[in-house]
Amino acid sequence: MGLRGRQAAVRLCCLSAAISLLLPPPLGRATPVRVQKGTFQAAEATWLLRRDGDTYIYFVLAYRLSKPLGAEKTRLFVDRSKCRMHGPKGRRLASCSLEGRVQKLEPRDLRFGPLLANARLHFGGHRIHWEGAEMREPEVDPFVDQRAAFADAYLERTAGVAGRLFGRKMPPRGLDHATLSYGAYASVITSLPKAGSRVRFELTANVREGA
Repeated sequence: MGLRGRQAAVRLCCLSAAISLLLPPPLGRATPVRVQKGTFQAAEATWLLRRDGDTYIYFVLAYRLSKPLGAEKTRLFVDRSKCRMHGPKGRRLASCSLEGRVQKLEPRDLRFGPLLANARLHFGGHRIHWEGAEMREPEVDPFVDQRAAFADAYLERTAGVAGRLFGRKMPPRGLDHATLSYGAYASVITSLPKAGSRVRFELTANVREGA
């Protein structure tokens, strides 16, 4: 199975793609904008699970934003939902809607190892551990739409993942992808998603036969 965002084949690990999905739609009237910059750490994973003939998506994005003067924000978005299947046999697609609130975390709830070696999320019924694997080449990722303009420079590692979401053990076979990332960002934006704000977005997954 391969995951695609609603706009293109975006990778959610980089901050611009991840937060762009969490932003509200643009308003009809002009809104004030702010320039924001800092560093970030992020851990993200997606599972696509088959159960009783249906496909379900489980998604987690945990990240920490650090401002130049030392202020930090640690946030979590996590959701699960049943996907809608469509398309001919051999080219089946799963359309999945994710909706929920951006949750505020305490620093102890999300910990990162040095050089993206690992990460640990312990919050409520979520117990997820990432173990860093392949380190990819550094990347610079611009993103522009009606709501925001971002620029990221970041390092990224693919990762192995184990643990539980919503109290349910996540099986290795259903893991679609997982990454750890660290970098710097600058943005011109109305506002970053705040803790407690409700967000909704669509993802489309290619489903292999027999998956």
